[in-house]
Amino acid sequence: REEGEEAAAGGEGGGLDEEGRAEECATVSMTMGEWVRKLRTDPDPTAYLKDWHLLRHLDGSSSSSSSSSPFDEENNSLYSVPSPFSGDLLNRHLLASARRGHDLGDYRFVYWGPGGSRTGLHSDVLDTYSWSHNVEGTKRWTFYPPEPERRPRLEPRPQPRPESESESGAS
Repeated sequence: REEGEEAAAGGEGGGLDEEGRAEECATVSMTMGEWVRKLRTDPDPTAYLKDWHLLRHLDGSSSSSSSSSPFDEENNSLYSVPSPFSGDLLNRHLLASARRGHDLGDYRFVYWGPGGSRTGLHSDVLDTYSWSHNVEGTKRWTFYPPEPERRPRLEPRPQPRPESESESGAS
């Protein structure tokens, strides 16, 4: 990524909402250069790069580029989608729209983190499935059954009060 291109750094997940669904983790927008500098200087880096559209970066344009670009699923030379995940209807629709000149984005992201980075309990975007490939290191996964009655009982994480509310009234 170029210095001026946007990246997002995330940390541990945001906990659960009132209905018991996983919340989005807190993110900070920054350039790729800022994130790399933070990674190099932080003595205990745990933030990870999230939602980086690597294929768009490599292509250098939007998803509506020619069919020979790496952004095109059929001609992508960067990776191949494992067969159990090849029926991704959402991205198939978005990529087909892009070929017709309607760039609606995509849901193909890179998440990149140093040792010790992690996400909390969460659901993948739009409750779709995702697949993961570790270039180095290991990743521990915990899966829960889809049936609500078989899921572990988790309480929502208490939300921090705004600073103005947490200050005492004494002057």
